[in-house]
Amino acid sequence: MKFDIELFKATGSLEGDEARTAFAAALRLPINEEIAKRNLARTIFMVDNIGPGANATYPIDIPEISAYILPRIGAAPQNLVAVEELNVPTFEVTSSVEWKLRLAREGRINIIERKALSLRNSIVKLENQCAWQMVNAAVTADNTVEGANDGKLTKSALNAGFQHMESMDGYKVDLILVSARKAGDIREWGANDLDPVTMREVWRGAGLGNIWGADILVTNEIGDDAVYFFDTSKFGVMPIKHEFITYDDPTAIRQFRQRVLGFEEIGFAVFDAKAVVKVTLK
Repeated sequence: MKFDIELFKATGSLEGDEARTAFAAALRLPINEEIAKRNLARTIFMVDNIGPGANATYPIDIPEISAYILPRIGAAPQNLVAVEELNVPTFEVTSSVEWKLRLAREGRINIIERKALSLRNSIVKLENQCAWQMVNAAVTADNTVEGANDGKLTKSALNAGFQHMESMDGYKVDLILVSARKAGDIREWGANDLDPVTMREVWRGAGLGNIWGADILVTNEIGDDAVYFFDTSKFGVMPIKHEFITYDDPTAIRQFRQRVLGFEEIGFAVFDAKAVVKVTLK
């Protein structure tokens, strides 16, 4: 993330109220762009930018399907059955960072870049915590499959997730979540496990690529005892009522600091709990 160093230096003056306001606002766009990157919540859930004036309301095509909403951060997901429409509550996600004005006068922009990254990480962490709450609520005994008895993520265990998802009419795995250790199991697969074309897909780039039409992502949100399979086209939605913004806290000047506050308003809903399958590895 790059910022205007001259504007930053101007914030170090005690009379630099306008500069501080402008610099805080300038952080919004680069951080907002970074929030979308490598964000588990925005990968599992379809992002819907509804805007401040809209209601997060969605029709349910099959009312008999089990759905969930998250009332607020820290609350337990609420299960809704036999509803024809989901009214998804939205809630505020906030965080802040601050630094001494002296750093601005010295032009220490590298420190502010790290502060901005810290602000981004705190927002993403809160989003991911909410998303994982919803996933854990949606996973039941009906969509949990035993994949192995040796703790390894074998091709057979991976195939069990695909089989269970695709045995339901109209469902298709397009996302697989694994822990770093289980990703290591996949990297040990050889020519007897996968054809050369698929092996290249598994090893391509920095991640684990794509296998059988599904992207494989590594996350620290899950343990080594399970793998999760999603049909993200059916699973859920993340309405965004107010995109992430940043603004200056004018009270921080009393401590000769600048404090930048970050805010967004979002929600989470699971449309169809059948669109996630958990494969246990024991």
